[in-house]
Amino acid sequence: VLRHLWDPLGAPLVTLWRLLDFVENWMSCYEQMCRCFDPVVQNNLATVQMQLGQTNEAIRTLGKAMKESPNYAPLQLTMAFALAQAGEENQAVKFAEKALALQPTMFAAASLLGRLAYQRQDYQSAYTNYALAIELGDTNLRTREMLAEVLLRFNQFDKAIFQYEIVLSIDPKRTPSIGGVAVALAKSGKVQQAMKLLLEAQSLYPNDGNLSRAARAIQQITQTP
Repeated sequence: VLRHLWDPLGAPLVTLWRLLDFVENWMSCYEQMCRCFDPVVQNNLATVQMQLGQTNEAIRTLGKAMKESPNYAPLQLTMAFALAQAGEENQAVKFAEKALALQPTMFAAASLLGRLAYQRQDYQSAYTNYALAIELGDTNLRTREMLAEVLLRFNQFDKAIFQYEIVLSIDPKRTPSIGGVAVALAKSGKVQQAMKLLLEAQSLYPNDGNLSRAARAIQQITQTP
């Protein structure tokens, strides 16, 4: 690939056109491979189409593939992601649920269901699915942070802090969790401790948006009677 993309003159425009030509040729070859049906190939093709912003094409690819392999769980999950990307959240939920039913160990489906539930403010469902995703082996730190955010909404501050601290034990510089701990402390009445933590973090990461949001949230907490 690098041999084809290398431009000895260093002309960015030429390199860009070569890159686009490479992607088009690769897609053409991949589509030819897909003529011999294979659900894995079809799923990979749809994933590439989504990455290229071709969401409708991905949905069509997945729809055709599912007619041939209706019980192949990855197709159902990729369709759920594609529909969510297209703004069709209700349909996305149905496909994610089917993916999880077909493959009960698919933590990515549970995590997606958690995110979709959180977006529609169904926090109980969000909690259930985020917790399930982690139980099934989801190691994405954002999944655990979202579980902690749901616990905050349930006023389960100690449990939320516990989840954030797990994240920080893996990545001590992760500011969404630092801010989350500060907010949880403030909500539980430990405002001075929360402010101390936040000020220390802001001295290390002065322009961090996550810490700024946490500061605004704590300010609102302190101003609420």
